[in-house]
Amino acid sequence: MADLKTYRPSHVTAVGSPGQHARVLFREGLYIELDQFAQENGDREYGAVLLGIRRRPEGSQFDEILVNGFIPFPQRYHLHRFRLTKAEMDEVRARKATFYPELDIVGWVHTHPGFGVFLSQSDRQQHQEFFPQPWQIAFVIDPQNMTRGLYQLIEDELRELPGYYLADLPPAKAVLKRKTEQRRRRKRRVNYKRAAAAGIVILLLFGGVSVGGYLLWEQWERSNATVETPEPEEADIALREPPPAAEELARPVVEDEHAEEPLPVEEPPEEEAEPVSETEPEPETDAEPSEEDVEEETAPREYVVEAGDTLWDIASAQLGDGSRFREIVELNGLDPASPLRVGMVLQLPDED
Repeated sequence: MADLKTYRPSHVTAVGSPGQHARVLFREGLYIELDQFAQENGDREYGAVLLGIRRRPEGSQFDEILVNGFIPFPQRYHLHRFRLTKAEMDEVRARKATFYPELDIVGWVHTHPGFGVFLSQSDRQQHQEFFPQPWQIAFVIDPQNMTRGLYQLIEDELRELPGYYLADLPPAKAVLKRKTEQRRRRKRRVNYKRAAAAGIVILLLFGGVSVGGYLLWEQWERSNATVETPEPEEADIALREPPPAAEELARPVVEDEHAEEPLPVEEPPEEEAEPVSETEPEPETDAEPSEEDVEEETAPREYVVEAGDTLWDIASAQLGDGSRFREIVELNGLDPASPLRVGMVLQLPDED
């Protein structure tokens, strides 16, 4: 983002009749976004802080306020009147410090749906409590009548300025882009680690299958080398001769002194027991991507609406540009004039 303290807009348009007091310049796109924000909440009062910088041009005795962003206050659907609390202001300040640390809170904007542009006594008290600097502004929008008013402290009194300017200021989203890029880098590092783990698993599986195959082959070779099949004739004799009866086996053998000494009988060699592999070979499997990777690549991005969220806020935090809220509206078929419901699941477009 360009440095607003030294930025010189090339295109400036006056709205009303700006006087000699502090010049207030709104970013042209922001002016339209604030109207959209007011129309989305057309039946209740809502508000937001205005972001930008305060600078004093060389040779001028008046300040110049450049407004190029905003952060909505948490929405309270049960209230029709806007009332800012300290907790809500602290929450917005924390978000500003996280996403827009280079900008200042230059004022606030709130809506008066259907009852004109003015500052009530309650509005003035809130301005004095939360925006006490004399250069901070209050911007009021009536979304039903499409009227606007800008107020600033002049001679210790909040007065409506006769005019202001629209200029081609850069949008306030540079820090958000950097944070998005950091999230992408972390995601890529996680994917690299998963790929490395998958490679190790593949190597282990391949090694296990190779060892198991070698053991099976060696077992088969041994079995073929030790098992001998009898000759056909001997096998037939063995089949024809019945085995000796149990009584004959139990009868004692009487040795004859005159009998010839029997020839030694060669016992058939004992068959070697086939070695049993302790571990069964694991079947070779093709490495497949994990379900988490498939889900991360194919599943559409979603966001669950929380209390205080607006389309602009969601687009700023999730997509890096609040003006992309129109993409969320089109993707989900939303009615811009209807408020978001807490718990609503929104499909999000790609960040790029």
